[in-house]
Amino acid sequence: KRQRQLNRERAYQERCEAQRQAEIALAKEQHRQQVLEAAEAKKRKTMLEARLKQEKKAREQRELERVQREEYTKNLKTRIFKTLMDKAEMQSKVWEAKDRETQDRIRSEKEAKRLD
Repeated sequence: KRQRQLNRERAYQERCEAQRQAEIALAKEQHRQQVLEAAEAKKRKTMLEARLKQEKKAREQRELERVQREEYTKNLKTRIFKTLMDKAEMQSKVWEAKDRETQDRIRSEKEAKRLD
């Protein structure tokens, strides 16, 4: 009877120890999963930050290119306008010279008629 009692107590203690070991193994597995999930979350966060940084850099590059295109277009329009204005000014000077030449010729012809 005493031996059976001891056997039952030993069996109970073994079951308790087995349950405790199972709980420890479960806790270790849960901890391992948490560590893996934290590492994965950190990796995702790092990748997201890198992607956002890359997108920001791309936006800044596009903005810079847009500004450069606008500046180039503005300068081109200014050069074209200046060229046209210079041509118009030169044409105006040519016309003025022709007008003076014509007026001088007319005056000369009048003078020549008057002298005749």
